[in-house]
Parts: sequence; structure tokens; C-alpha cells
Amino acid sequence: MKLLLTLACSSIYAISIVQGIFPTQENSAVNTSVQISQIRAVQSDTTVVEFTSVNKMPKFKGGMAGFDSELHKILVYPKKAQDAGQYGRVFITFIVELDGKISHAKVLRGIGKECNEAALNALSKMSFEGPAYLKEKPVRMRYNMGVNFGTK
Repeated sequence: MKLLLTLACSSIYAISIVQGIFPTQENSAVNTSVQISQIRAVQSDTTVVEFTSVNKMPKFKGGMAGFDSELHKILVYPKKAQDAGQYGRVFITFIVELDGKISHAKVLRGIGKECNEAALNALSKMSFEGPAYLKEKPVRMRYNMGVNFGTK
């Protein structure tokens, strides 16, 4: 059993050297070009990683708490919603792109048209300083959050 495991690991290592994954004297130049092409592949990738899976969250002054605070500074509680007694939390989802911009924002669960639109409008004015990272590679990240109206 140990011999079989050793052979399997040796085979995987040999294949990875041939493919340029592990650097050696002979393929260091090839390895550099492989790394560059991998970075380009990640940047053009349409894969979205959930925020619970990333190793490093996107940069924002003050972290995600700072992002939430800044969002609430921009947020406008619609007068029509206040008069109608709408209050609560609008749950939104969005994607942080590789350049830090926010895209594909939508309401997951809302409390009314005016508050839903206000949350999306405030979010559209926000952006991060850069992307999230997974295994040291920049990735597109989906993030979900709640936006409070009339409560803290």
C-alpha cells in the first residue's frame, strides 16, 4: 500500500514538473511564463467566489465595517418610505470585480420599492481599492449584506 502511494505521489510530481508547476533549473523561464498566463487567466475568468471562501477580503479603508459605515453615510432613507412606516433591513448581494468595482448588485429580500432602490443606489456609488484573493490570486467575490432602514 505504501509503495502504491509513493508511486502515485511520484507520478503526480513528475507530471507537475513537466507541466511547469514546480520550478526546476531547466524550466524556470517556462515557469515564469506559466505564472503570467495563470494571472491573465484569473483576470479574464468569470468565476465568482463566495466571500466565505476567500483568504483575503477586498481592501477598503476600515475593512468591511468601514465599508458598511461608508454605505450608511451615503444611504438616503426615502421620505415616502418613512411616511409609509417602512423600516427594517434590505438584504443585497453584489460582486466585487478584479478592479474593486461593484457589479451585479441586486436585492435578495427587500422591505419596499423605495428602500430597495435606495440601497442599490447607495451601493452603486461605492467601490473597493482592489479585489479579494484566494490562494494569493485575485478573484471576483460575491458578497451579501444587510442595509438597515429606520433601525440601527
